[in-house]
Amino acid sequence: MCFLLMAAQAHWSKEDVHTLIDFLYTKHVTSSDGGGTFKDPIWTEAVEHVNKVVPKILLKKGGPKTKGSCKGKWGKVSGLFQLRLGTDIIDS
Repeated sequence: MCFLLMAAQAHWSKEDVHTLIDFLYTKHVTSSDGGGTFKDPIWTEAVEHVNKVVPKILLKKGGPKTKGSCKGKWGKVSGLFQLRLGTDIIDS
């Protein structure tokens, strides 16, 4: 018998998404290609940052965030709302 262990899929709360967006927004000036894409080291930092905000022990659903889940969430959010880095998203 062969068993494969699969990591729990990340669950994204509103706070998690805001944390990711805020992090990427602060990094875009030096790390984005201008089109909202980021190099690999930024995704590594994003994973560490988002997972630090919600430590593993407090996770109620899903597993910790990964580079893939952060990239995927950013792709969905930025595409859905057609966010443009370099413009103010929220006035206040």
